[in-house]
Amino acid sequence: MIEQESLLRVSVHSNSPKNQVKVFLYQNSKARDALAWSSGSRVSNTLLRTLPAQKRAYRLKLEYDSLNQDDPCPTFDLRIIARPVKELAEDYLRCGAKPLPPAKLPVVGADFSHSGDYAFSSDYLASAQLGQGEGLEYDIALDWAGADPNAEYYLDVETRSDVLTGQLTFTLLYEDAHKALRPLGRSRPVGSAAHGGRFVQRLKLLDREGDLADDVDLSGAILRLKLPPSSLSLVDSLKAGGHVAAGSEVCHNLELSVRAELRTGENEDGSAVVGPSRLVRVRWEGRQVNGGRYDPAARLIATLEFDRSMKGAFQLLKTGDWASLVPEKPVGGAATKTAAHAAQPTLKKLSTSDPSSILLQFPAGSLVGGWCHRLTLSAPGGPGGGIDFDE
Repeated sequence: MIEQESLLRVSVHSNSPKNQVKVFLYQNSKARDALAWSSGSRVSNTLLRTLPAQKRAYRLKLEYDSLNQDDPCPTFDLRIIARPVKELAEDYLRCGAKPLPPAKLPVVGADFSHSGDYAFSSDYLASAQLGQGEGLEYDIALDWAGADPNAEYYLDVETRSDVLTGQLTFTLLYEDAHKALRPLGRSRPVGSAAHGGRFVQRLKLLDREGDLADDVDLSGAILRLKLPPSSLSLVDSLKAGGHVAAGSEVCHNLELSVRAELRTGENEDGSAVVGPSRLVRVRWEGRQVNGGRYDPAARLIATLEFDRSMKGAFQLLKTGDWASLVPEKPVGGAATKTAAHAAQPTLKKLSTSDPSSILLQFPAGSLVGGWCHRLTLSAPGGPGGGIDFDE
């Protein structure tokens, strides 16, 4: 039931281009003509619509446009979120003096890491002079000047934006011998285990996209961020409806994380139970309250993202006690006080959609009010060495 004017977003991602799902929105259960329907690519499409308040429930209908007859259990990821329009500018499009993403990102060393919070402000979008119905494309040059053309590299890029107002995606391009930009890979959605979670997109080269072609010059790679037209027109709609004060600035916020490493050739497929594997990042999900803090009364999920499949290592990790959430509090200078209580995950699970990710679920009550918390990982080992939690 929509009790006040709200913005509705419905997103669908299928795991196969042969399983195409469309979404239709109707005024009520008896209406025959759709108010709106989803649009997008063969595997991902979305519906974004402002809905006036009404006493009768709206109706959503999901239809398979096509179906892989050889797939015994076709699945898709469905996200539905609606929020009152009057809350959007304050809660979802707030500006916090964040910079634009860098135009150039130097990739230096055999193990490179970069992360940051950025924003596309309404002032910047206005200066970009985008045409009607056009989305934003923003290029970041990966300055990989020291890349060895005869070596193998692993590249992992992840973005997080708002599910409702953002839906940022990206592609990776390279410069061929004729100085033309060609596609090297595109981001894929990462499923969320938390209600109201962020819109996460990730791209992995060598692990999922396949080995780099011989003619790829990484030193000229371009990371192209994309904001869809629906997200950009939303700002105009809010201004036209009087939900954003004249002269006020709103922002599309995003988080960007880039990891790059030189591969050694060991345990490339992740089949070894004990062998080299590097932790790329930890992604947290839970019920967030003011200031981005997590609600102690709700469960908390940590997703450990590695640089290769963890199917082999998880045979050892699924039974051991190697992860804990430790409360800490600064007591002056660099010193910290550690609480005696450390929470253990009640569930350790290898992601079914991405075997390079391990999910740790901490139960409600794991967080202690007024304390910071540190995820502590110990690396189970054996005669062949240990698992590398290098983060």
